Amino acid sequence: MGQAHPRHGSPATAVLFVGIASAAAVLLGRGALLPIVNVAGICLAGAALLICLGVIRFRRIAPGISRPYQVPGGTITAGLAALVCLWMVAWALIEPALARTVPLEWLVLGGWAALGAVMWAVAGTSRGSLTETERHRLIVGDVGKEPV
Repeated sequence: MGQAHPRHGSPATAVLFVGIASAAAVLLGRGALLPIVNVAGICLAGAALLICLGVIRFRRIAPGISRPYQVPGGTITAGLAALVCLWMVAWALIEPALARTVPLEWLVLGGWAALGAVMWAVAGTSRGSLTETERHRLIVGDVGKEPV
């Protein structure tokens, strides 16, 4: 699924798969679609939180590196954004539980986490055999020369 389209440079097979899966998910109805959308929101806010924390950490360990985009307010803005993202994740996890049942969102997130843990464990031997440079090349291609 990671093959790039020769003309557009996008992962066309992955985009097609997501489009078909999204179209099929609409047929599941509101009862199934709402938890899926909620889980996607939790994951999006979690990803934004990790990006904000990454910005803060990268500014601390490599303050002198030239950056193509400057965040207005710098580390303070990234810190405030991280707090907002953390609040969004926490509220999205707490709010469904107010109905005093085990929310479907928790079950879906638990299933995804378990699947991720299994995949992480299975890939452990191949991951350990790669050097940092090889791993960087596999993740981002030839965009950067060396990992920082």
